Amino acid sequence: MDEKNKNAQEMGEEEVKGLIDLKKLDEAEAIIDQKLSRAENDPTWLKNKGIIHAKKKEYEKAEEYFLLALDHRPEDLTVVVNLGNIYLETGHPDAAENYYKQAISKDPSYDTPYYNLSALYKKKGDYDRSKKFKKDYKRRYMEKRKNKKPASSERKQYFSKEKVMIIVVIAILIALIFIR
Repeated sequence: MDEKNKNAQEMGEEEVKGLIDLKKLDEAEAIIDQKLSRAENDPTWLKNKGIIHAKKKEYEKAEEYFLLALDHRPEDLTVVVNLGNIYLETGHPDAAENYYKQAISKDPSYDTPYYNLSALYKKKGDYDRSKKFKKDYKRRYMEKRKNKKPASSERKQYFSKEKVMIIVVIAILIALIFIR
């Protein structure tokens, strides 16, 4: 097995998501295809394959992969919301609305479908419902943030280590200057 295939086998979902975020879609898709060749019904890789097609605006293929992923993991709300997004993009707002509402009914604390419904209603010109769902989104988003460890404390910890490293480097440089 060559090095490239070995590295692809070892890559996990987070690394593939990173490639997608970096818009390295062909590279991510090659890894996903390799994963699917070993486990063709793995919902994680089916979902990611759908994401690749959606990013490429290949909506029919994206829909196909999202539906397959949903068949194997019906509780994955990101797939439900992604299907809503596909239908919204392809001019089927009623189907999109149904998928967003399905996600909300499965987990009312999941904030993304509220945001998407807000955008959908705004696009339809229903500004009152858009504002209501935007407000619901903001409330759920803030609740989620409140329940997570604050990012600022993580940053403080990171920067304190960085400051220690800088102090150590400066101390070494000063020591070298005075030793000479």
